[in-house]
Amino acid sequence: MNGFLAAMGQEFGRVLQVVAGEESLCGVDVYSVVTKTLPTSLLSPELLSGITAAQAEELRVGFVRFLEVADDAVTTEQIRTAISRTLARWPVG
Repeated sequence: MNGFLAAMGQEFGRVLQVVAGEESLCGVDVYSVVTKTLPTSLLSPELLSGITAAQAEELRVGFVRFLEVADDAVTTEQIRTAISRTLARWPVG
């Protein structure tokens, strides 16, 4: 599972690098935001693949708060892209 968390951290960090700037996100940052936002502490490809539109919006807001940026600085499309890239590297199953 550590490989999955590393992939998730890297992909969210890459997608949100434009927003985060020089203070890029690390895996621990991503894990922290996701586990504080979603009602679980057990992250898995299955959980990530089942993210609803409402949960993607909650993640977007969570990253806005964590990064302390304007509300429109992070989009749900960026969240969906990071999820898609993570699952491409670490598919369900």
